[in-house]
Order: sequence, then structure tokens, then C-alpha cells
Amino acid sequence: MKSNSHYVILASFSILLLIAMNAFRIDHFAHHSKSNEKLIFKILTPADSGEVSGTIIPNGPPKSPPMRIEAGNDCIVDLIQNYTVNGPLSGTFDIDYRIIVHGPCTEPPGTYDEEWIAHGYFTGKINNLTSEGKFTYTAKVRENGSVNGKIVFGQGITGELDISGNFNEGQLSYKGIIN
Repeated sequence: MKSNSHYVILASFSILLLIAMNAFRIDHFAHHSKSNEKLIFKILTPADSGEVSGTIIPNGPPKSPPMRIEAGNDCIVDLIQNYTVNGPLSGTFDIDYRIIVHGPCTEPPGTYDEEWIAHGYFTGKINNLTSEGKFTYTAKVRENGSVNGKIVFGQGITGELDISGNFNEGQLSYKGIIN
């Protein structure tokens, strides 16, 4: 049996590895975003904003094979997934995930509870107006696939979306306010 100090060393190494991977991913995301282009802001009127709801559907398997890292009794999974967004928000979400699975990496997805933290980019339309912007996405996912999450938009779009549904059904729902 391993001593507690082995788990502390493993957890410390895992955290350092995650920090290094995040630094690389943030740098990679910044270089591939449109941040070097001139920013143009549209001032939204009350008619342009309001409550929105619709669906989010994965576009096939992840864009890159999931990378799994054992972290003590948990598993950390990195992956990039594209989604089709339907409703008043229509277009695509490109989401770069960091997932903590509360179980070993050797088990199939959905076997254990998960916590998602991600950043992403939306391109498409909001109420038929061309829009794009960055966001963060956090969610708790139960072992049965039940998702309870939140998307917070920042650059280019402002607003928040509550995300819910069951991941096993192949789509999730969003509802929130876009300003």
C-alpha cells in the first residue's frame, strides 16, 4: 500500500502538469482566436437582448482523442468538442474541456461523477445578428449523465446560459439571458 506522501507527491505533480498544460492551451487558444483582428462592438438595444433557450448537440466524436491522466483516485481528461447550437443562438460552440472524473481512467465514460471546466468560442447568430465571442463553461455531471452547468460569455458577447439535460440523450438544453 502506498503511503500518504506518495499521493501528495502524485497530486502535486498532477497539479504542476495541469498548470503547464493550461499555459500551453491558453497560448494556443490565443494564437488561434481572432484576438489580433480589429475589435468592432455592436451596441445592443433592448430588442437585441433577452431570454433565450435552445439545444446544444455534439458534432460527432471529440475533435482530438481525449487525453487521460491519473490523479490519485481521480482521472483528468482533456478534450476538444464542437457543438451545433440551435435556437435564438444558432451556430457552433468550440469547447476545450478539462474534466475531472471521480474515478479511475480505466473505466468507461459516465461511470463516475464528473466536473467540467472549459473555455470556448461561439460563432453564429444571436436573434439573426452575426455574433461571436468567448466563454467559460462549468458543469457537474452525475454518473447517470445528468448535466447541470453554466456558460458565462465574456469577450464579444455578454450573458449567461444555464445548461441542463442528460448527456446520454445526445443533446443538452440551454436557457438564459444574452445582453
